[in-house]
Amino acid sequence: MDFKGDKNHETISISSVSTKVNSFATPSTPGWRPTYIRRRVLIAFVIAFCGIIATLEALNHISSANQGLASSTESRHYLWTYGPTAILTLISAFWGRVEFQAKQSAPWQAMLQKPERPEKSILLDYISEMQPFAMIRAIRNRHHIVTSGISGSLLLRLLLIISTSLFSLQEVEVNKGKIPIQIQGNVSTLSVSDLSTASSQPFDAINGIIFENVSYEDGTTANFSFPTFSTSNTLNESAVLANLTGLAPDLDCEPATLGFNIWSIGRDDYIRQTLSNSQNDVLSSSSCKIQNISTILGFPSLGTVLAPRKPAFNGLFKVGQCEGSDGSDGKRIILAALQAELSKKNTPVPANFTLDGSPEGVTEWPKNITVSHAVNFICKPTLSFVKLLAKSNATETSSNTEIKTLEQENTGPSGLEAWDIASNIVAESSYVAADESSAAWTEQPISNSILFQSTNETQMTVDYEIQLGAMLIGATSNYTDLFGKDVLLNAASSFYRAIGSQLVHQGLNSQEKNMSTGFQISNENRVTMTQLTLRAMEVCLALAVAFAIYMIIFAIRTEPPPYNPTSISAAAAIMSSSKVLRKILHGSSSKPLEAISTLLEGKLYHTESAPGGFSIAAKVDKHKSIDRHNESEVDHKSKLHWSPFPTFIFRVILFIVIAFLIAVLEIVLRVSEANDGLGDIPSTSGALHYTWTIIPALTMVLIGVLFGSIDFNTRCLAPYIHLRDKAGALPSQFMSVNFMDSLNTTNIVRSASLKQFAVFVTTLCTLITSVLTIITSGLYTTMEVPGYVTLDFNQESTFYGTEAYYISLDGANSSYQDNALLTSEYILRDDFDYPKWTYEDLAFPKMSLNSTISLADLTDTYADITVPAMRATVTCKFQSGADLNATRYKYYGEEYASFNIFFAPCNSSSTHPSWVRQQWSYMRLSSESSFGFAAFNPCTVENDGYLANTKNTATINPLGGTVSYIWGSISNGSFSHVAALTCRESAEMVDTKTRFTLPDFNISTEIPPQPDESTARPAKGYTNSEDWTSSNALGKVDGFDGFFGSLVYGKYAISPKYLANEVDNEKVISAVKFQHRVVKAQMFNSFNRESVANSSSYPAPSTLRGKITTPGRLRLFQDAVSTRVLEALLGTLLILGILGSLSTNTDHVLPKNPCSIAAVASLLADSNILHRYTPDIGDPNAKEVEERLFTDCRFFLGWCYDGPLRGFNDDRFTIYLTDYGIEKKLQLPPSREGWV
Repeated sequence: MDFKGDKNHETISISSVSTKVNSFATPSTPGWRPTYIRRRVLIAFVIAFCGIIATLEALNHISSANQGLASSTESRHYLWTYGPTAILTLISAFWGRVEFQAKQSAPWQAMLQKPERPEKSILLDYISEMQPFAMIRAIRNRHHIVTSGISGSLLLRLLLIISTSLFSLQEVEVNKGKIPIQIQGNVSTLSVSDLSTASSQPFDAINGIIFENVSYEDGTTANFSFPTFSTSNTLNESAVLANLTGLAPDLDCEPATLGFNIWSIGRDDYIRQTLSNSQNDVLSSSSCKIQNISTILGFPSLGTVLAPRKPAFNGLFKVGQCEGSDGSDGKRIILAALQAELSKKNTPVPANFTLDGSPEGVTEWPKNITVSHAVNFICKPTLSFVKLLAKSNATETSSNTEIKTLEQENTGPSGLEAWDIASNIVAESSYVAADESSAAWTEQPISNSILFQSTNETQMTVDYEIQLGAMLIGATSNYTDLFGKDVLLNAASSFYRAIGSQLVHQGLNSQEKNMSTGFQISNENRVTMTQLTLRAMEVCLALAVAFAIYMIIFAIRTEPPPYNPTSISAAAAIMSSSKVLRKILHGSSSKPLEAISTLLEGKLYHTESAPGGFSIAAKVDKHKSIDRHNESEVDHKSKLHWSPFPTFIFRVILFIVIAFLIAVLEIVLRVSEANDGLGDIPSTSGALHYTWTIIPALTMVLIGVLFGSIDFNTRCLAPYIHLRDKAGALPSQFMSVNFMDSLNTTNIVRSASLKQFAVFVTTLCTLITSVLTIITSGLYTTMEVPGYVTLDFNQESTFYGTEAYYISLDGANSSYQDNALLTSEYILRDDFDYPKWTYEDLAFPKMSLNSTISLADLTDTYADITVPAMRATVTCKFQSGADLNATRYKYYGEEYASFNIFFAPCNSSSTHPSWVRQQWSYMRLSSESSFGFAAFNPCTVENDGYLANTKNTATINPLGGTVSYIWGSISNGSFSHVAALTCRESAEMVDTKTRFTLPDFNISTEIPPQPDESTARPAKGYTNSEDWTSSNALGKVDGFDGFFGSLVYGKYAISPKYLANEVDNEKVISAVKFQHRVVKAQMFNSFNRESVANSSSYPAPSTLRGKITTPGRLRLFQDAVSTRVLEALLGTLLILGILGSLSTNTDHVLPKNPCSIAAVASLLADSNILHRYTPDIGDPNAKEVEERLFTDCRFFLGWCYDGPLRGFNDDRFTIYLTDYGIEKKLQLPPSREGWV
């Protein structure tokens, strides 16, 4: 090229410059292959992806095997929250280079393979397009390498988002290892004979469970009995798992059919009922036939049906023998629900025949009685071992044991038959049914709470076994339910299992203790893997592996370009050799891409390497017609500007959104800290977990995408930014600048060294946005914290005083006292839980919730309420030794003793009684042993000397009395120690802070009630009046009466040795007083309670305030550390983003998007830069080439007014250079004056 001046200047040739440069040309390079889409790099990615999948599976296996990966500790919290996202962010950054180089090389590879139309070659731009649109274009163009690269990036971005929910915090049971345990209560078949000694205790227990809210005793459930266990070598707040073997009694039942349905009455039989065909008097099933079934079942008597003339319903639980079998193997239990009705009547009633209870006017016999409805079963008792997994609190012996059934075996213990259990159940049941007047348990609540009772329409008789069973399964009082599917069977089986389990526990459990091994477990908050997220990540990674393998298989196979053609220097070198393309694009620098596209139509473009250099050639496209009719005419002086997304206005909006996010983060954090979290998290709601993890992560990813776009625009335009400066751009600022194909960290370092402030700022912002996603993964977490709310509670009942109390003991209600004593026995002897509304020596009023909130909504919560509770209080007089004047004597050959003890006169105060002595002699002594008994002494007007036997009601003051507790020991035929405690009882009310577990209002045993002693006040008008000690319902044990038997062998047992030692008197006194109050609390609960609405003695407050606590409430918290880090990062983004936008406005740099080959080529087509390149220049990207070609040069972008100053007639908008070195040498005026 000749650089021509005006007519006053000589023509200067620059061929010498070219010659000089050529001498420094580098030899031919081996060719350019993008680093990140080489096979070995892609193989490394495949290995990395597979390694992550393997790691995830390994972690999942560890999590499943160990109930989580690790305990949640403060030091590890951020490792689990930040770790996965950080790793994926790093991999995503490297894969970003794979995607970019696949996009960047796509048009060059297309032209290397074959000539392509401009839209698939030099106009092709995957780089600046958004990923979804670029992928669609790549699919259409069948550029599968690009499709795979973009797909991999999108998958990794999706992985970044969902990885924030990979780990979650859950409370799980952690196995802490083996621990020795002590097992007690294994079944002993040596004590089969002891089954009968259990007497009515199993029935009492079931009655207590149904009617007194007593829990099943430790070692029993509704279905089986099991041994108890304990251990001492445990950590606090831990539990113990133990494998146990229980014993399960049950019924194996078959449907059975009656052989008849009509029960005929013979004319000559009058009273005796017979069957019309005796051969039909059977009940048969598939495996058993029982004869004489009408006698066994005891059908309704003639009078039962005839007298009221209404249907009779019978629910029956009977025993029969299978025909053809002897002994217990043929014994069966028969279940029957029958309804009998009158049929035709045609026989006059004899004049001399009377029928008790028959209505007047009955003049005919019924023809027969018809069984209109019947459900029958024949049941074989079974007894089998059951394998159990028991979980119990480690600090209390089998406390609240949770039982899980593992396996039911078909065999039971040797030497013990199923009928051994059944016979005792049936015998006890038969005893009750045979003589109700003398039955030990007929006065239990069942007698006053019959579920199935006769009505005006139906006569009803239902055996107690079925009554109790129906209550156990929650059946209604409608007897027709028993005809429903399996209701009768379930009721009877439930009763049998429950009563049988109690019988085994009471009669067969051995007290021998055996050592075994259990497992110590504790509840910990553990880091666990979210399965849905795990599987989603594995699918994404598997797809990423598939895309990477595809890229490996179909990697670039064509001959590569001789050098990297993507830099501006390389583009100039290629354009210098591409004569045809320069001609086509001549004068197009200022035209938009649409106009350039029109110019390029009609030709196919390809690359070629020739002696003239590596170039882009064109040939006519025979299949494409050229239509330039709509070619836009652009004013060559118009200043066109390309405004990339996001534009300046959009960036301002983005900065406002970031400022808003900072404010929102701070506000939400304060709300979280003020309210113990942001909200409750249902434990079963997995969707919420993804809400608070994925949505924040998605928000940060979107911010990252927007800042990535800003950074891309800045890096893309970085070489052109200084071209519009007045001083132009140095070669190092233009020709060799390429920030597109580098990692962010590399770009930050290079931009700082090149003083590219805008690139430095935006790249730093992009790097920060990568950290945003990582930090967001730990922004929200869940924690268990208690929740509190204050609500009103109604007091539904209160307690009345002596007068009503005394009256309640008259008549039928007197059985309630025995009920209370039996309940006390369950508590003291069998370690049952306290019935509802009682705890130890306190009786509480019944409560209800006074709120619109349903109790069902308060499940697993507890309420702390200060409640007025009633308790007994005693004023006692202690005596010991000679003061008692203990004397032994014989009476009818039995050993007795007399004592000189105190009692309180009638007019004596309950709290400050005056004591008088009285000789008492009514105790039968055992031989050499400790003894203890209690006796009640009523307040008498006249006294005959026998305290316990003074029963003349005319001389008893019903409003007073004392209880004497006498204990000691006999050694060598004489009293070695004797002591007595005589107490005058009263009652008091005390405000007690009580924790009730909701919704059932059970009193918490973990935090027992705490009476406020300062509020204790006498219960109005109360004085003890009943001799509850004489009933001895607690049962005698080893020479002790019931009270002392419970004292030395019960729940709060003291050593029997204490009764024989004077030094232990205080311990005995304390234990006696406490147990006295415990028993009286159950009596208060049974019959000193009345409705608040009916109470005049003790008006209750209208409402009581209670604080409801929801323990273990899972709450969503915003992490303070993550919030502060995010705020700092977002604040940094805001500042850097504003600075970067102010320093460089990318809206006004170039007239078109420079990301396609054609766009750069149009900017260089008319440039004087091209003439400095020669075919043998070598790699134009080499540093030494730049130094030799462009030393002392400055580069500009603008309109070239070449004609007036330099001798040309055309004006051009282009990138041009000015060589200040040559102008200085030739003493020419600065050429900048001729280039604008």
